[in-house]
Amino acid sequence: MAENTKQRLDRINKEVTSSVSVFNNIITNHFMNKVLKPELISLQKQLVIELLRRVILKTPVDTGRARGNWQIGVGSIPKSKEDKQAQGDQAEAGEIVASALIKLKALGFGQIVWVSNNLDYILFLEDGGSTQAPEGMLKVSLLELEEIFK
Repeated sequence: MAENTKQRLDRINKEVTSSVSVFNNIITNHFMNKVLKPELISLQKQLVIELLRRVILKTPVDTGRARGNWQIGVGSIPKSKEDKQAQGDQAEAGEIVASALIKLKALGFGQIVWVSNNLDYILFLEDGGSTQAPEGMLKVSLLELEEIFK
């Protein structure tokens, strides 16, 4: 039986959440007991920026809205939709990352940073809804970063 829209969204959310949990466990097990708090905050900032950069560059481009709507939230999930369009060059990705760096200045030890895209169709893109990113963006980027830390 084919999935309905709600079932598909629930499945995608579960897959991404699982990937995030695995990644967080790897980081926690490898670094929490060996690194000082300021170093952990610095590492977290670097990881967030690298994840954001990878996700942005993997996001399919048609109008550029999906790519331009990636954002971060420190301590809470961003709720807004950005009115940006990023057609794919490095400079536009750099602008999004620069905005994230400003938000990361407020990061304290133990705070959660959310990487988010609030467009209605982003989960369909994450589920391979575009031939430009048949494997998605966020799951693939998390797996790439996991490999670095194994």
